[in-house]
Amino acid sequence: MAFKIPNFAKQMGGSPFAMKSPLTAPTGSSGKSPYEKALEKDSNLPSYIAERKKHKKGSSEYNAAQNKINKAYGKGPTDRPTAKTKVEPESKPEEKKSGEHKPSEGVKVKTRKQKRAEKRVGRLEKKAKKKGSLTEGQSKRLNRNKSKAKGEEVKSEDKTNVGKAIEKGVDKVKGSVAKKIDSGEISTGKKTRQELNKM
Repeated sequence: MAFKIPNFAKQMGGSPFAMKSPLTAPTGSSGKSPYEKALEKDSNLPSYIAERKKHKKGSSEYNAAQNKINKAYGKGPTDRPTAKTKVEPESKPEEKKSGEHKPSEGVKVKTRKQKRAEKRVGRLEKKAKKKGSLTEGQSKRLNRNKSKAKGEEVKSEDKTNVGKAIEKGVDKVKGSVAKKIDSGEISTGKKTRQELNKM
């Protein structure tokens, strides 16, 4: 038993090229489009549409025109706000605009590094209270971050092994450069490429 499938145009109710636009197609029993019905209700509909196109969407003029269009169609909200209400901000004391920056005296501004260190100190102190004590590495980290939060130099006993090695290397290089400057091998002025290659 075989059955026949009708072609696409018949399935869709006809050729897509022969279909009429739903906007202009007659609807309802009267055979008129919604625009024609709205035009019968209000003959000024085209002027409302033209007025709406002149203004930005959401503006009070746009909303007033859209309310009239909706009333003519008998659909949608017809009570959009047409008057803008201004919310007055709280009164702020007027600042003098002299163009010069006047820094506050006695106020210390913390760097990001200090703020980060303070957070770490808080976390580690919280952990110490919770567990009762910290490991040796954690207590070194706590001491390191306390001194960083204050903006002080970190004590050598609280530095990590890597930090200590870097410090030794930097001191060694500074010492050798100082000896070469003292002996006259290196001038303290601008160095030539040859002098830099000798180093």
